[in-house]
Amino acid sequence: MAISGVFYIFGLTGTSLSFPALIGILTLFGIVVTNAIVVVSKINSNIAEGREITETILDVSGSRLEPVLLTSLTTIFGLLPITLSDPLWRGLGGAIISGFFFSGVISLFFIPILYFNWFRKE
Repeated sequence: MAISGVFYIFGLTGTSLSFPALIGILTLFGIVVTNAIVVVSKINSNIAEGREITETILDVSGSRLEPVLLTSLTTIFGLLPITLSDPLWRGLGGAIISGFFFSGVISLFFIPILYFNWFRKE
């Protein structure tokens, strides 16, 4: 879903899919997976403490909001200078920035919902 956000933003802005943009997409894979691992790890630790799964899902979505949001914002603001200054690196920065907007929703809302649907019967 984060990649669909990248292609959508690239289409709107007219940014070409260059080699640095593909590197940015690969970087985005790693960041999104890391955020998902953090969310799932927190869910598993709350369940290991004996909490109910619905309480855990709500707690994780709220408690991980700040770290994921701050990490995303610092990365976006850190990539803005390189994205705006050089057309060669516009694809790399644009891919990561646009992917972060969509991956925040994925890691904080979509991943807990999937986890709930898969493991609620256990």
